[in-house]
Amino acid sequence: MAKINIPSDKLEKEAFKTLPAKEKEEYVSNLLKKILELNPEGITISQIKEATGLTYSTIWHHLEILSCTAQGHKISRGNLDVYYTLQRLLAIQIENRY
Repeated sequence: MAKINIPSDKLEKEAFKTLPAKEKEEYVSNLLKKILELNPEGITISQIKEATGLTYSTIWHHLEILSCTAQGHKISRGNLDVYYTLQRLLAIQIENRY
């Protein structure tokens, strides 16, 4: 699987476990936004799972929220969902016009 870019300020597993539930939610959401920004070519849940150690369901949940709140976007390609920042999505749409 392709290596992805991860923010340098990502918490270690033990530090993440000590966060209160609300802070964990906020941390994961912010982490995923940064990961999307660092990987403008698009990224899958499996790639994020492998690089971060977060569970598939947690990543899916937060990426879906980001998509629904216009902070990210999902493009389905067959049985594969690829997530992008909105800036990259706009660039893809412009590229496909010409």
